[in-house]
Amino acid sequence: MSEYQSFGVEVCQDVAIVALSVDNLWDRDQIQLLRDELLEYVRTHKPMKMILNMGSIQHISSETITTLMKLRDQMVGRDAELGLCSLQHSTKEILRITELTKLFKIYDSPLDAFKAMTGQA
Repeated sequence: MSEYQSFGVEVCQDVAIVALSVDNLWDRDQIQLLRDELLEYVRTHKPMKMILNMGSIQHISSETITTLMKLRDQMVGRDAELGLCSLQHSTKEILRITELTKLFKIYDSPLDAFKAMTGQA
């Protein structure tokens, strides 16, 4: 059993692949739990490369975007790399409209993200 309720983690060649296990990030309690767990993971394990697999996420809220920004700030503050992958169309559109696609590296799949982060692309 994972030590986190909101996601599972697999580390491969120094890349932390974080697969979210929630499907709806409208619920404030779920978003806060996800934020707390993600930031705790980053503080504790200090991954230099991290892929956030958002394939299970159907809907996001502005608070979810704030959580992504905090995660990005934590990673960039340590000169670490963060990629998002497997975004549903609606999530991709929200990031595009808000111009956050300029701040996040977005990949079609975890494999695409992994290849790019390990120089295999």
